[in-house]
Amino acid sequence: MGDTSNSTVSATILRQGARAPRLWHDALLAVVPDLVLRVRRDGTYLDYRPAPHFPAVSSFERVLGRTVGEILPPEVAQLRMATIERALASGRVERCQYELRTAGTRRVREERHAACGPDEVVILVRDVTQHRMNEEAVETLQEELRSLFENVPDCVAALAPDGTLVFVNRTVDSVSPETVVGTTIYDHVAPRDRATVRAAIERTVATGSPSSFEVATVGPLCARGLYACRLGPVMHDGKVTRLTLVARDVTEREQVLDALRESEQRYHGLVAGSRDAIFITRRNGDVVDFNQAALDLFGYTQEELPGANVTRLYVDAADRARFRAEIERHGSVRDYEVKLQRKDGTPLIGLLTATLRTAKDGTIVGYQGIVRDITQRRFLEREVLESTEREQRRIGQDLHDGLGQHLTGVAFLTKVLTQKLSAMGIPEAAEAVKIEGLIDQAIGQTRSLAKGLQPVVLEARGLATALEEMCLNLTELFAVECRCCIAGELSVDDNSVATNVYYIAREAVNNAVKHSGADMISIELCVRAGVGILTVEDGGRGCIPCRTNQGLGLQIMRYRAEMIGGSLEIRDRKEGGTMVRCTFPIKGSRKSGLRS
Repeated sequence: MGDTSNSTVSATILRQGARAPRLWHDALLAVVPDLVLRVRRDGTYLDYRPAPHFPAVSSFERVLGRTVGEILPPEVAQLRMATIERALASGRVERCQYELRTAGTRRVREERHAACGPDEVVILVRDVTQHRMNEEAVETLQEELRSLFENVPDCVAALAPDGTLVFVNRTVDSVSPETVVGTTIYDHVAPRDRATVRAAIERTVATGSPSSFEVATVGPLCARGLYACRLGPVMHDGKVTRLTLVARDVTEREQVLDALRESEQRYHGLVAGSRDAIFITRRNGDVVDFNQAALDLFGYTQEELPGANVTRLYVDAADRARFRAEIERHGSVRDYEVKLQRKDGTPLIGLLTATLRTAKDGTIVGYQGIVRDITQRRFLEREVLESTEREQRRIGQDLHDGLGQHLTGVAFLTKVLTQKLSAMGIPEAAEAVKIEGLIDQAIGQTRSLAKGLQPVVLEARGLATALEEMCLNLTELFAVECRCCIAGELSVDDNSVATNVYYIAREAVNNAVKHSGADMISIELCVRAGVGILTVEDGGRGCIPCRTNQGLGLQIMRYRAEMIGGSLEIRDRKEGGTMVRCTFPIKGSRKSGLRS
């Protein structure tokens, strides 16, 4: 009974042992992630075992019994057959690699061949497409990093936690990177900055956070200068095992900043100490900055500036719009006169010299410049001009009432004497007639001088009469056709207004004769809604000084218009020539038709 039982167990073990190689063979094929082939020397497939996730290109039924040349492209089949021969000849594992397109996709395969008999080999085919792609990506990344390290202007280094340099991308020209590797970072910075570097390294190692600092270098890691450094951690298993260092040369930046700081100090010194009001505003008028002189001029304090807007400083908001149009058309204005007011409403006359403030793209962001208070100067100029005109009128009146009357008396006596000499038959009577004529000429010259010194007599139609006489004299003296149109019986109560309007007209007429070469000049004086309008037009070639706004005469014309609260406009006519128009307020007028 015992023998029978033992023999049964032995038979079972023998049967299991006989099946063990086959089971082991099947298990091995199941776990191998590759395609397994068994091929004869002549290329005939004896077995085909694809792995579950292997990209299949065929099937067991299609492959078994066929040859390598019938399944694979010629160049791949040739490579596989050559590898089979090498494996059978050498008895070692032979390898080959090739590319194969399946379903329009490029795949990379790697094969390992091992002899399993005199004329058979086992082939393991592995798809290494992703592996090859990863290798190519790594190679590309390495090339990009190499190019980056070689061309980046900064110094890039890797440090051990104790400060030892293990990699540098560049050094000064005379030293190779290999010479620097192995030294410490402390060998390359100024002694006074070594503590700064040590503290930054310790901080980054302890916290795992980047650190920034600036140090002066002494070489040869970097050229001598000031460097802004950024220190970063390289982590492994939660610990800092390496440090990366990027150092940028900021020597030139510091020099520029020093120059800028010096320039700002000079600027602030000049601006703060200037007696002129200096302003910086945005385009909408918000105040960016006033110097102390500007604060004093307009009555503001430094604390009030953030909410201040210069539009409030204009007496007439339209003047602000005209200023913006002028400066944005020309890029700057010089000695631009405008009526302003202080915060408390006190009026003043300002002379603006300003330029545009622009962004990098050329967009206008604001204005900056200087305001000079010329209120007192204008007052004194007005007083001087009025005083001069009063003196002229006095002299003219004296000539008319004094010398003129005296000469008239002498002329009368001379005429009586001439009559007596003629009655007595004395030959000298003819000489007396000549003397009488000379006296009459002197009387005429005296009257002309008096009229020139007092052109507008304060009487009804004084201004209109003076303009008409100017037109007649112009025609007689220069042979120029002149037309004078007076629309209504104008009564100007203020002789100063009438005198200034007359002088504006005379200057405009003189410019037309001298500069424009006109053969026709028209003078028109009218009133509209309580506003007097003087218009002088010519048909010449235009007035060059008028176009450039230069010339003392033009400046005086503008000044006279401002003195009487008016405005002056000078422009070219479409038909040719120049038009000068002065608009001024008058207290009253009487209209009785158009007189020409």
